[in-house]
Amino acid sequence: MMSTAVLGQPASLPLFATMDADGKEKKVVKTRRLAQLPVSRACVACRKLKMKCGDTRPCTRCIAKGQESTCVDWTGETHEPRAQVPRACEACKRAKARCDLSRPCSRCIKNGRGDSCCDWNSSSDLALVK
Repeated sequence: MMSTAVLGQPASLPLFATMDADGKEKKVVKTRRLAQLPVSRACVACRKLKMKCGDTRPCTRCIAKGQESTCVDWTGETHEPRAQVPRACEACKRAKARCDLSRPCSRCIKNGRGDSCCDWNSSSDLALVK
């Protein structure tokens, strides 16, 4: 798209012509919004509410809420990973269901497969891949 210079406006901005209510042509300049730079680290309160946070401490949002004393950087602590069942039986593993690790497991007993409930082994892994 071509851009032309108008008095008081830089030549790099694109101009778009529109019609006025009186039928006169007027020029409108559309500009792009500049991308905001991310904050290095949000405070705990802003992170919890997923709100914009400034780089200063206390941040402007905490000052406005009267929480200057509690405005601290989030330390990056995460929750502990979920405990995983070490070995599910073959039926539970194939169904991607929870296994209680007793043999026969309660799910196999409920489904009438108590006699075929056994630990998952690597040879049956290869049979599923093929």
